[in-house]
Amino acid sequence: MKLIKKVGENEWLFLESERVRHVTLHDLTEAEELMEAGKASIALKALQRIAENVPDCIEVYNDLYICRCILGKSELAFEHIQTDVASIRAVLPEEFFGKKQILSWDCLENRPFMRLYHSLGIALLESDRVEAAKSIFENLVGWNPNDNQGVRENLVDCYLACNDFKSIVSLAKRYPRDIMAPCLTYFLPLGLFKLGKVEEAKKALRVAVKCLPSIGKELLKQKHKQPQGVEEGFIQVGGEDQAYFYWQEYGHLWKSDEILPLLEMLAQLVNECEQVN
Repeated sequence: MKLIKKVGENEWLFLESERVRHVTLHDLTEAEELMEAGKASIALKALQRIAENVPDCIEVYNDLYICRCILGKSELAFEHIQTDVASIRAVLPEEFFGKKQILSWDCLENRPFMRLYHSLGIALLESDRVEAAKSIFENLVGWNPNDNQGVRENLVDCYLACNDFKSIVSLAKRYPRDIMAPCLTYFLPLGLFKLGKVEEAKKALRVAVKCLPSIGKELLKQKHKQPQGVEEGFIQVGGEDQAYFYWQEYGHLWKSDEILPLLEMLAQLVNECEQVN
């Protein structure tokens, strides 16, 4: 079963048969609608039939993982997604997993595998298998540097678990002024400071405050309160809610005595920003 082909010097495209297109358009859509309607048990049976009849439909394996999780079968879901990805990977050329290969999110045929592979990475990270998760996230960001999936934030969590600020800095420099992934924007100065690059850290901190001043303000607060009107699944870029959730996730990293000089610089920059505005 051939699932992928090379379409350029280093570029790849997943193949989608007419049978897969048909089942995706009809049966798979119906099963997904059942999940959304709260009928996960019925959806699971429908998805299992699709996987049995159309085994080269990659999208169904990600839906099966999600459906099993919804039904509270997380361990079973984890076992299956590992097996499913392993089966797919076994028929992919080793060259595809080498350096400087391209797998564009813009090509719709590539998205099912990228979603499934990302789901496995998250499942591994949640199971504390950090090195395995890191490898997956690095592959995804390497294939698709635009990172339409937000994988870079998962990769930051892997690097943090390994206390690898050098890799965090390297990743953050690839996404300058990243307001969509504020962890990178603010971890650049923090990482540089921890690596002893104080002057470079101060410059990066100035950029971070200019891009996302609300996060700088939140980090300096003595008490933190969730803003009113927060909608589940929605975050306003640059808003107080984004700042609050950043503090919830990463605020503890800004509390150590060793980074007190950086916090003093942060307070100065936030003050300057407020005076300008």
